[in-house]
Amino acid sequence: MALKENFLYELWYYYHDDALRLIASIGLVFGSIVLSYFGGHSLALILLIVSTLIFLYSLLKNPKVIGMFRGIIFYLVVMTVFIWCFSNIYAEHGIINNGNEFHDFKSVLYFSIVTWTTLGYGDFQPTESVRLWASLEAFIGYVFTGILVGLIIAALTPTASKFSGKKPARKYNEKT
Repeated sequence: MALKENFLYELWYYYHDDALRLIASIGLVFGSIVLSYFGGHSLALILLIVSTLIFLYSLLKNPKVIGMFRGIIFYLVVMTVFIWCFSNIYAEHGIINNGNEFHDFKSVLYFSIVTWTTLGYGDFQPTESVRLWASLEAFIGYVFTGILVGLIIAALTPTASKFSGKKPARKYNEKT
């Protein structure tokens, strides 16, 4: 029992700031879900951006503690929450298709995903009141997708030799 308590104490002692950042990020994500559901869309999106920045800082500062694959999963969850929050905005204000205004969740979720990925099929378009939101979503989606690709490449690329501190091997014809 003492070994387990020692291990947990050392883990908390050395990594408590990363743990607190992770807990804060998760709390901000859940807070943004609640805010978006109750109509606080702007504040929800700000909370999501802040939680992502806090999490990315922790992940890049000490990737071994969190783990790159856990970081990718967290990032995918945050992207999903972003898309859902923007869908709530579109459901409230509506989107247009062939002159008809739609507010149903299936259509606005589809529009949000297409906007996030910057595909832009052209079948739906935002109403006047949400054009700025749609362009903001496209911009955030573009940036987040790039960061996600970078995280995936970082997770799949072996980097231990780059940071091991060993000097590179000399070539056979180099003079000592």
